[in-house]
Amino acid sequence: MKIDRLIGILSILLQKVITAPELAEHFEVSRRTIGRDIEALCKAGIPIRTMQAAFYLRFLPDSYKKYIVMLKAHHPKRQESLAEYYYRMNHHLLSTVKVAEYDPEKKIINIVGQTERK
Repeated sequence: MKIDRLIGILSILLQKVITAPELAEHFEVSRRTIGRDIEALCKAGIPIRTMQAAFYLRFLPDSYKKYIVMLKAHHPKRQESLAEYYYRMNHHLLSTVKVAEYDPEKKIINIVGQTERK
C-alpha cells in the first residue's frame, strides 16, 4: 500500500541517507516508483533533498552551520582518511556543509579542508 511505503520511506530517512535503488530494493518496487513517492512527499511539504542520487531529510535552515561528521578511518589502499576522500570527491556538492572527522583516541574533531582543529 502506498501510504505504508511513504511512511516507511520517512522512517528510513529519519535514520540515514539512502539511495533510490536501496529504497526500491527494500520496498520491492521500481526506482521510478520511489521517485514518484519522493516527489509526493516533497509536494506534501516534507523537506527531502538529494545529493548524488541519495535522499536525506533537511530540517535545519540555511543559516545554521551544518557538518557531516565521520569517525577517523583510513582506507588501507589510500593515503587519506575516509573524511578526506569524501570531501575530495564531493566538496563541489556540499556548498555550506562542512566535513569533519572525529578521532576518538585524541578526542578531537578535525574539519577537513581546513588546517585548524576544533
